[in-house]
Amino acid sequence: NPGVTLRAIHVHHGLSANADAWVTHCENVCQQWQVPLVVERVQLAQEGLGIEAQARQARYQAFARTLLPGEVLVSAQHLDDQCETFLLALKRGSGPAGLSAMGEVSEFAGTRLIRPLLARTRGELAQWALAHGLRWIEDESNQDDSYDRNFLRLRVVPLLQQRWPHFAEATARSAALCAEQESLLDELLADDLAHCQTSQGTLQIAPMLAMSDARRAAIIRRWLAGQNAPMPSRDALVRIWQEVALAREDASPCLRLGAFEIRRYQSQLWWIKSVTGQSETIVPWQTWLQPLELPAGLGSVQLTAG
Repeated sequence: NPGVTLRAIHVHHGLSANADAWVTHCENVCQQWQVPLVVERVQLAQEGLGIEAQARQARYQAFARTLLPGEVLVSAQHLDDQCETFLLALKRGSGPAGLSAMGEVSEFAGTRLIRPLLARTRGELAQWALAHGLRWIEDESNQDDSYDRNFLRLRVVPLLQQRWPHFAEATARSAALCAEQESLLDELLADDLAHCQTSQGTLQIAPMLAMSDARRAAIIRRWLAGQNAPMPSRDALVRIWQEVALAREDASPCLRLGAFEIRRYQSQLWWIKSVTGQSETIVPWQTWLQPLELPAGLGSVQLTAG
């Protein structure tokens, strides 16, 4: 299509001794095809996450930083990837949202993430690539079955496919049905969420007091999704309500989830970034006529008359 322009993004995770050689490979291919290339180098430093999750988080943060206005992100996940994602969600005990796995089109960083190859198997894509003389890189870590996804790919899925040849297609159908149910829940709960959520993006506690546990948990999950928060486990949802929302009135409850915290203030739930070591920081206020910007992204303070 002459109206479509392409750019390539390669993320250098720094995890392999061959990472620099992979950059060179991408540069050579993009030069041959006359496709502009952006190389993003990332560092993995998120506490509480495994290497796989850290790499994925850093990768998608790099994608979000690199996308230009009007661009969409296109990735090459295929049917086998979808099957693995579904099984990983099943292993975690995920609900419909997690079991929805990957959508062909989803919202991402203010634009869209498109996965056009989800209906094709890894074998079909490899055959096509060989037939067209393509060269590609095999990450040596893909053979390390100490990683959950690799364990499924190397040991579990081949057995399932041997017994049930269309197992991957069946999991994709189940994922699509879960996505459909989740979309319906979004639609049915939209008014409840709008009623509970404030203009500041916080969640009012009072309207949720009379809700059933299941309805309340669904509202909290959707509120967190709107904050781009990782989906909490069922246990975490119970703790958010019991330990934070329903804590004593004179308490200052806080539940830490990764690099963020859920706190209660003025009968509302707040999703904020965790800050350590800032309690004794002295910030000079040059003039009270202007807002004072607080450190570590904590916002600003402004004096008003009255």
